Amino acid sequence: MRINKVIAFITTLVMILSISACGGKTAGPDNVPPAAVDVPGGANTPPPPDQPDGAKTAPPPDQSGAKTPPPPDANGPEFTAEAGAKLVVWENKGEQVLSDDFVKEFADKYGVEVIREEVELTEQGDRLTQEGASAADVVMLSTRELGKAVEAGLVLPNDTFEVETRSNNVSAAVQGVSYKRTLYGYPLAAETYLLYYNKTLLQEAPKSFEDVIEFSKKFTDKSKERYGLMWDIGNIYYSYPFLVSSGGYIYGQDGTDINDIGLNSPEAQKSMEILARLKEVLPVKTDKITKDFKGSLFTSDKLAMDINDLSVLGEYKKAIGENLGVAPIPVIGKYNAISFSEIKAYYVNAKSQYPNAARLFAHFASTKEMQLQHSERTGDIPTNKEAQASDQIKNDPYLSIFAEQLNTSHAVPSLPEMDNVWEPVGAALTEIWDNDKDIKAALDDAVKQIKERNIAKIAK
Repeated sequence: MRINKVIAFITTLVMILSISACGGKTAGPDNVPPAAVDVPGGANTPPPPDQPDGAKTAPPPDQSGAKTPPPPDANGPEFTAEAGAKLVVWENKGEQVLSDDFVKEFADKYGVEVIREEVELTEQGDRLTQEGASAADVVMLSTRELGKAVEAGLVLPNDTFEVETRSNNVSAAVQGVSYKRTLYGYPLAAETYLLYYNKTLLQEAPKSFEDVIEFSKKFTDKSKERYGLMWDIGNIYYSYPFLVSSGGYIYGQDGTDINDIGLNSPEAQKSMEILARLKEVLPVKTDKITKDFKGSLFTSDKLAMDINDLSVLGEYKKAIGENLGVAPIPVIGKYNAISFSEIKAYYVNAKSQYPNAARLFAHFASTKEMQLQHSERTGDIPTNKEAQASDQIKNDPYLSIFAEQLNTSHAVPSLPEMDNVWEPVGAALTEIWDNDKDIKAALDDAVKQIKERNIAKIAK
């Protein structure tokens, strides 16, 4: 009996020692390995999770208050250019956007040679269409050209740097470089318009169009060619605030739905009533209100206020000097005036031989620092939030107000169908102003024409 107990004890002990010698595997159906691996130094670190090729790693939760963008590519520590990459970049002719120092800095950092060529901004879209893979690797386009370029498969999405681009730039800029909610561009600068005024004729800018009308009733004298306010009335680009500030819209609330046109909505009609009232203090036909006509009056103290863009700033500063004032467009009814804006941005040629290098360049060339350099050279409005908050912009009495207006603007819709909007709405504005046509009837006609043109385009 005692011998049997001893044998049982020895048998049990041998089994225990055998299990230990085999590595102490935890019992279970799959013998799952431990969650930690040994690394030098004795620390145990969880292994990285398995990810399929091309997967993106989400950023860790922000615990410090600073926003940390995700790494550009989860497959490596850095997003790198292709070996031997050599880029051709088109700049807007006459702007000299890229300095020699910048090109050298980029080349030193990424090992990529960059060749710069000057091409008119208005020609780059057409040349990209015609030349394809022979065109530049990185091009510069305006918002109006984006939709056509995407539909033709000419540009790549801004996917690698999407989070940073969306986070770092103002909403109008993000809207202006997106097509059907997909981000494509790398914003560099923006254009919009505001209210110029002559301080020798009125001490401060009017806050509302009610104030504009009140001042202009006293100041306007057609016999002396003296007027309170002018703008390019028959152009939807400049009359956009009177169509949308109260809630009207062109193609859906975010400019992406051609089946939802709100230019003749009750809200649009409401703000257009303010435009119609301004006829009382601006008794001039739309075809006479040209850029040259306005400029001549404004610089000779015969026009107190002009709604205009950056292109006249140099001329007005030279003529009026310290008496030149700028302000956001006055309130329309009880609503802040929403201007139109266009975004100038870099895009990556979809047929580039070096798409990674091109993405790196477009991102590198549109940072806060580069936007500020570009603004200093050209006078354009930066779209980067930190650039707008910099002393360079905040302390500029003109650009700071342009930036303020930009932040209450809508980018021109990038849909190709926007081509079907300009003429019908321009005609409606002219009919309302020149011929006293009923606002609703004029806008209904414009929307009808836009729909017909859109249908005809689809039918082709």
